[in-house]
Amino acid sequence: LGYLGGMGGVASAARKLIALQARQAELAVLRDRRAAAEKALETAREKARLSDAASEAYVASVRAQMDDVERVREQVDRAVDDHIAAVERRLDEELMAAATKRQDDAPTGRAR
Repeated sequence: LGYLGGMGGVASAARKLIALQARQAELAVLRDRRAAAEKALETAREKARLSDAASEAYVASVRAQMDDVERVREQVDRAVDDHIAAVERRLDEELMAAATKRQDDAPTGRAR
């Protein structure tokens, strides 16, 4: 009878061992899932950092283009102002020349 009682203890210990091994396998699966989730999270964070950097680079590029457009607009404004000033000077010169010619062509007022 003692031998049969000992066998019951062995069977119980075997069941506990099997249950423990099953639990360890479940824990290993959970650890693997956690590691995969942490890796996916880190990958997502890295993608977000790269996306932020790309966004910042794009914004900087757009700002640089806007600055270039503003410089060109200022150059065009100066060129237009310079052209208008040159045309005004030329008109003034032509008006002065026409006025001088009229004075030269006008009768002197002397007796005929």
